[in-house]
Amino acid sequence: MKAAMAEEMRRLDEQAAQNYGIPGIVLMENAGVAVVREIETIMDGVSDKKICIFAGKGKNGGDGFVAARHLSNRGAKIKVFLLAARDAVQGDAAIQLEILIRMGVDVIEVTGIRDWDKVKIGVAFADCLVDALLGTGYGRDITGAMAQAVELINHAGKTIVAVDIPSGV
Repeated sequence: MKAAMAEEMRRLDEQAAQNYGIPGIVLMENAGVAVVREIETIMDGVSDKKICIFAGKGKNGGDGFVAARHLSNRGAKIKVFLLAARDAVQGDAAIQLEILIRMGVDVIEVTGIRDWDKVKIGVAFADCLVDALLGTGYGRDITGAMAQAVELINHAGKTIVAVDIPSGV
């Protein structure tokens, strides 16, 4: 398998959409399912496993929402920590988030200091963490709540699976 760097991954996604007419929501679905397959391999199945998904408001978060849906359907116990307000999620990611909410998957908006207690408890009991915070399109320094989430993920001592690339790389 050939490893692609962030810029190349962005270019490949754009080509898939432009040259072949593959809608973004299909790319998102495929990415989320690929994450699920990886987790199933690493964790030797996902039934009854506790998995926390850290999601941003963009396409990477949308990939995480897809993964959450498929993991839940396979019997995993899912908590999604959304590092944004729900109404900040747009486009295809918003569609995927709405599906999760209608399914009754536990989606927790992490928008204030009081929300971090829920995050820390979820992480403490998790078998696996999914980093769906920032994708290949993010090119700035990570600050604030995102930086706090990345720090927590990286120091949790849990199995970590990142969508696209680990946030901050």
